[in-house]
Amino acid sequence: MLLENGILITVDDNGTVLPEGSILVRGDKILDLGPREEMHARYPDEPVVPLEGKIVIPGLVDCHVHLEQPLFRGCADNLPLLDWLQNCVWPCQAALELDDVVAAASVTIYEMLRSGTTTFVETLTGVGCAAAADAVAELILRSGIRGVLPRVVMGGPSRLPERLREHPELCLSEVLRLHARYHGAGDGRLSIGLGLRTPFRGADPEVIRRATSLAAAEDLVVSVHFMETTSEREAVKAETGLAPAAFAASVGLLRPKTFLVHGVHLDEGDFDLLASSGATVVHCPSANLKLASGIARVWEMLAAGVNVGLGCDGAPCNNTYDMLQEMKIAALAQRGRLGAADVLPAERVLRMATIDGARALGLADRIGSLEKGKKADLVVIDVQRSHLSPNVDPISSVVWCATGQDVDMVFVDGKEVVVKGEVVTLPAESQLARELAERSRSLLARAGVVPNRY
Repeated sequence: MLLENGILITVDDNGTVLPEGSILVRGDKILDLGPREEMHARYPDEPVVPLEGKIVIPGLVDCHVHLEQPLFRGCADNLPLLDWLQNCVWPCQAALELDDVVAAASVTIYEMLRSGTTTFVETLTGVGCAAAADAVAELILRSGIRGVLPRVVMGGPSRLPERLREHPELCLSEVLRLHARYHGAGDGRLSIGLGLRTPFRGADPEVIRRATSLAAAEDLVVSVHFMETTSEREAVKAETGLAPAAFAASVGLLRPKTFLVHGVHLDEGDFDLLASSGATVVHCPSANLKLASGIARVWEMLAAGVNVGLGCDGAPCNNTYDMLQEMKIAALAQRGRLGAADVLPAERVLRMATIDGARALGLADRIGSLEKGKKADLVVIDVQRSHLSPNVDPISSVVWCATGQDVDMVFVDGKEVVVKGEVVTLPAESQLARELAERSRSLLARAGVVPNRY
């Protein structure tokens, strides 16, 4: 099919924007793209999908997601991280049942696709309900989204409730089982990885070393919450005498396909080591601001050559999975932190949400930009709306004005998964929302969590 007459923001190395462009999709690939008139002349017999001046961007890559957390969206709005975990998140996770996780993951995936996310990275698959990993994998395959499921690995001293604890041997064997069954399924849309508990709060150094050794041998993604709070930085320093990046290197975390999530309390002394390692820092500005964890030094990391991706995190600490909004918040936070209006311009933050996320996954040759030969992961944004008019600068419109509600069409692997703002690969939004609401009420009662009463 020929997607015709759109504003193409390619995010290629030259930052090319085609104001009247067309994209030829054949199978799961972008076969060609270019100015409308040239493309129409080259491919006169292709079925045409008229875009009517809508903006087309690469599929967004959300580098940090918690699929089960819509069940407790809005339940702990005014707590710092550790209290938030102990009073809400952990009790709820410990009370999860299989159908709860499936209902929540369905809502999360619907919300992500609906708002233009075509690729995501979970972190702690199986937490609270080990059987959920298989069910979520099957859900990803049905939905059409591209996803990475790092199975949770833990071991060592922990404040976690008993039901959330597992022996590291069991965790590692589950990683291998899931990898053998699902890795590469869905024409490569589904990947299995490792999700580590925070150092010294659920995973001791030896467990991390074993996990990262397995990941290196199998070329797996590793995702770990890292330096989210000052207390975590102090714990690493007290236990090891090392700065955060040096500690990460000592346990095998500094390698390509490692996602160091948050990185709020990294400083300039860590950046050169991070940059040379190929690891990625995942910036989650909404979650960090809401939980009062701080603001990561993203502008300085980028200047030092660190690869930085973006993540929405979870529903209780964001509270949405809308990467279009997350880009705006990321830019605003850096400008406010540094008192400089030219920090993290729209073009740069869009790269973080697309090609930099793809690079983190080792997929920059396949997704993350609109280029010939890449996967047809595309997002079409309707700009014929009051808050997007006039569309003087398309990239500015996307980053500063658009939200997920402006997404009109989404393609993953060349297949249309969102049509006129509705996800067509999952049950109706109203049905998913009703089931989630019912399951949330039951879960909160079992967990003994009273929303926002502490």
